[in-house]
Amino acid sequence: MTVQEKSKELVWKYYHNIEHTISDEYSDKDWEIAKQCSIIAVDYLMKESETMTSLDYWFNVKTEIQKL
Repeated sequence: MTVQEKSKELVWKYYHNIEHTISDEYSDKDWEIAKQCSIIAVDYLMKESETMTSLDYWFNVKTEIQKL
């Protein structure tokens, strides 16, 4: 999966859960919360990365999440 696809997938998974828990309407605040949750997950994965390739991949995913 590309870095761009993975970043969107992570944020959308969190956003979908937040959206249906808090309200059914789109909210910029909920989107930002979803991005922050995704970044926390990626930070954890970066700490657990055992190879430089894996670390680079997750770093790039984090960068893409921040751009969303």
